[in-house]
Amino acid sequence: MEKISPAAIGEEHPAYYYFKSICEAYWGEVAGPMEKLAYSQWLKADIAKGVTLDTRFEGGGILRVASGVYSNPKAAPVQMYDPDRALGWATQSVASPAYPGDPSDGTQYYENLEVKVKVLMQLASDRPNSDFKQQAMNAATSMLSEMDERFALDDLPAGRAPEFRYTYVRTKEFYKELTGTDWEGY
Repeated sequence: MEKISPAAIGEEHPAYYYFKSICEAYWGEVAGPMEKLAYSQWLKADIAKGVTLDTRFEGGGILRVASGVYSNPKAAPVQMYDPDRALGWATQSVASPAYPGDPSDGTQYYENLEVKVKVLMQLASDRPNSDFKQQAMNAATSMLSEMDERFALDDLPAGRAPEFRYTYVRTKEFYKELTGTDWEGY
């Protein structure tokens, strides 16, 4: 990562903030309370810089990372829990244009759609009298149906087959959690 840092290449690149934020987010999940305080400050700064620099990298990747972090209730002690904001970022990640040289826009990064379902599920948990659960079920159903079609046509996103398959499995788990039934697709 440091090989693509602003200090190393002489300019800021969205890849740096995307990959660094992912590492900091995962590290923060396993860190002790005092370490979380330190890492959360770096993570906040890197997400803030990444979302202002260029959000197209990895199909809205920095928005996806931000959404995942800010929709996690475990981030509340470090003032990083804001599922409404996370939903906005998730929606933006799905709508992300393709980064130059990348054939895929945000709709082809199914991880964006998965994160959006997860954020909607968290909002439904926080606000049980809202329609967020229905929105999450609709989004998961639509996503899984589209993914089933792509499997049937052997038309997985270019260069993203492993992520596509993993996202499919995770979204089927979310679907079961939401509906109480297994997805009967592909």
